[in-house]
Amino acid sequence: MKVGNQFFQTPGQLTVSQENQGQRLDQWLLTALEGSASRMEIQRWIKSGSVRGDGAVVPARRVKEGEQYWIDPPPVVDSETIVPVQMDFEILYEDEELAVIHKPPGIAVHQGPGDGGKTLVSGLVHRFRELSSGDWKGRPGIVHRLDKPTEGILLVAKNLKAHRVLSEQFLNRSVKKQYLAWLLACPPAQSGEINAAIKRHPKDRLRMRVDATGRPSITRYRVVQTHVSRRGRKFALVELDLLTGRTHQIRVHMSSIQCPVVGDDIYSRSSQEFKKFGLLLFAQTIEFQHPVSGDTMHFELQPPERFARFEASLEG
Repeated sequence: MKVGNQFFQTPGQLTVSQENQGQRLDQWLLTALEGSASRMEIQRWIKSGSVRGDGAVVPARRVKEGEQYWIDPPPVVDSETIVPVQMDFEILYEDEELAVIHKPPGIAVHQGPGDGGKTLVSGLVHRFRELSSGDWKGRPGIVHRLDKPTEGILLVAKNLKAHRVLSEQFLNRSVKKQYLAWLLACPPAQSGEINAAIKRHPKDRLRMRVDATGRPSITRYRVVQTHVSRRGRKFALVELDLLTGRTHQIRVHMSSIQCPVVGDDIYSRSSQEFKKFGLLLFAQTIEFQHPVSGDTMHFELQPPERFARFEASLEG
């Protein structure tokens, strides 16, 4: 087990000193490992059972002097284990630390439930060759994600330091993200906040649902415009801000108030009717601090042409 500037992958044992008495387990490990892992990675280790005390898996807790903990991190899967595949995507910005890209719709960022084909990480590895392996789940360069059918801005880390700093920003909710979406129906107010925990569906692994026992999830929305089609159906174009980043968060939250995203084939019963437009959910802007310079970085995309085509179709 090596600590310091190099990411370690072998088991090791650490002992709590007097000066660390009373610290939270993840905070203590972050200090004890001397930057060898990010707080986000450490929290994942704790949740996955990779941190043990007295031979038993330990939950999040406060440490005591003299306690010993055994850390056995999951294996790191880096970019060398992923087959590069050429893909077409626009690069909005790139330097030695990071890249900002325009993710196309219809491709998963990384493998997950129901995503067994090629994923965006294969295209990233092909384009950038060397990426951060800071995430032990085999997602080189990925510090956040977009759903498979969602299009828009995606931030990519190109080295381990950038990966850790950017991951901390997402964990601390200092990254600002704004989405644009067409909804099937109008929200109950011109603007509002949906604060409802989200959890994976117990029987359908491809679905998430609002569940009080799930992870805290907050979405804010603002109605930009409303439209009544010639058939009398109501639609709303909304801007959405994420205060948390859960799987399918916007799609689940908007469906929970009976305003599903147009083209959503999981949470809307009318998805086939609008299939030719795809999912009308777009990651439009992102703002974060550069991991080295500290400068504020802001990027924004214009809505894709299919958004305008959908709006025009409402007149017919």
